[in-house]
Amino acid sequence: MKTIILGDIHGCFRSMEKILELAEFDPGKDTLISVGDLVDRGPRVYEVIEYMIELKAKMGARCVIVLGNHEDMAMENGFFPGDLWIYNGAGKTLDSFLAHGEDIHSDRFIHFFDSMPYFYKDPENRFIVTHAGLTKNLLEDNSPQDMLWNRDFEQYEGKLCICGHTPVSNPFWKSGIGAPVRLLPDTAYELPENGLIDIDTGCVFGYNLSAMIISGNAFRILSVANCE
Repeated sequence: MKTIILGDIHGCFRSMEKILELAEFDPGKDTLISVGDLVDRGPRVYEVIEYMIELKAKMGARCVIVLGNHEDMAMENGFFPGDLWIYNGAGKTLDSFLAHGEDIHSDRFIHFFDSMPYFYKDPENRFIVTHAGLTKNLLEDNSPQDMLWNRDFEQYEGKLCICGHTPVSNPFWKSGIGAPVRLLPDTAYELPENGLIDIDTGCVFGYNLSAMIISGNAFRILSVANCE
């Protein structure tokens, strides 16, 4: 029984399938958390959304998709292509749904997007998951805007926060003004109590999809090359 936290997927369905296979994901026992940004920019947004809807129906509370800024942009536009959403890759999302003869405006999909929380708190109080990370040390002092768009990690040293949003070449851990610590794939680490871990490694830009695999108070990083 483990917790798998997925970095930004952005329609890279095959990369997601591959990393879950490598993680030996067991829907009957494991917890799966996404840091958000399932949509936009990548080619298979519909497949990612459909997979997550079906998985959530099977797993219930053990499957959590945190709201990303790209989902938020889509919802702000009522899933119609406003300028900001178009600039950030809405065309790929709408094309993917159209290619499958599906209407993103249907109640089924809208309900799925509406169900995404701004954050997830681990029941054992080991960590918090948000899309863009936290900027203020107390969770309640951070606004939804912080959780969706923040890229300032310089001061944060509160409860361990695991996030995506800001693409990096390698996942890293950072606490306060200290230097970032690179997290190597397939290496065992003790789960820190404080600071921030960024696991967005830019899959949709041709780099890697990364995931954090947590068992008890230990974790490791998995990364797979972009295979869309």
